Amino acid sequence: MSSDTPHTIADVLAAEAEMAERTKDDPPGPRVRSQRPPKDPSEVYSLRIPIDRLDEVRRLAGQGHATPAALLRRWILERLDVEAGRRPVDGSDEARRQVADALRKALAVVENREIA
Repeated sequence: MSSDTPHTIADVLAAEAEMAERTKDDPPGPRVRSQRPPKDPSEVYSLRIPIDRLDEVRRLAGQGHATPAALLRRWILERLDVEAGRRPVDGSDEARRQVADALRKALAVVENREIA
């Protein structure tokens, strides 16, 4: 190691701060973009939402530890899935129905084994 190499975190941070101060007025370097195409390309779409409803979205997003944009995106994608038939209208009720059906079938199998 050379004598100029920082030895502690404090040294590293001090060196970074010094470099940042020295280069703060320099123009930014070139931006680097990934050469890979995105897995799921998307597009920004703007929509108007009444302010009072947007307050509701913000509150709900905060409760779910999400950003309002992420919550709105999830809701829209879920609704698209419902409309396309890829998802039941109310997932919780459908999940309960599926579990109940599976339990009924399992119970019928057990009952048939006990009779035999």
